[in-house]
Amino acid sequence: MDPRAVLQAACDWARSDLRATGVLAGGSLQRGDGPAGGEFDLVVLCPVEPPRRFIRQRFEGVPVDVVPGTAAGLRRELDAEVSAGRPLMAHLLDTGELLFDDAQGTLAHLVALAKARLQRGPGFTPAVLRRNRQLAAGAVQDALDAFKARSPEATRAVHRAVDALAAQCFFERGRFVPRVRQQLSQLRELDPQAAQLLHEVLTLQGLDAGTKLRDAARRLLVAEAFFDWDATVAALQAEQAFVDTQPGGV
Repeated sequence: MDPRAVLQAACDWARSDLRATGVLAGGSLQRGDGPAGGEFDLVVLCPVEPPRRFIRQRFEGVPVDVVPGTAAGLRRELDAEVSAGRPLMAHLLDTGELLFDDAQGTLAHLVALAKARLQRGPGFTPAVLRRNRQLAAGAVQDALDAFKARSPEATRAVHRAVDALAAQCFFERGRFVPRVRQQLSQLRELDPQAAQLLHEVLTLQGLDAGTKLRDAARRLLVAEAFFDWDATVAALQAEQAFVDTQPGGV
């Protein structure tokens, strides 16, 4: 596989089918850190909003995931993901290679913006952090309830709860949530005990996983149930003060 041939074929297709005025390449193959059989990701700048938000193609037999959009559409996606603390588009722009751009340097501007947003961090206010703790505690309670009811959804509920707990660890430290395959390894650097607890939750089965999830919630949230967060006057006052859930822009 010749990476340059793959990307050239992808760029030719983007120009002809999407009328692309700019392309940035990323993904595990471009970074060289993915498993065998990885893929390329393309951010494609289009003059008009494309009919599909995500396209999967193959060039030279290699899978390529395409994210097309106008400058405004790509900016909206970047802003929304940063505000949610999960900046996938920003990471892609930051680590990708700009293959070509329009005369105004639109993609280059988005790359600079992504770098600035990542460097700044999520910047969540105390009210937003408290709301995220509530959501994480609610996800834990949902998983525990699923175990009690012997629901077939219990395993999926546990994975959602683990994701929410891990995310809260990063948010509390002013960090964005990393890519899924990097979450536990990066969490291990921040909080080895928390990472170990969440790893054990994911590797145990049945009620043992539920018990370990409860331990992780106590360790990471200081409360295991959703309603524990509404038990004090201070908490209610903080909830009333919760007005803006979005961090400020750059």
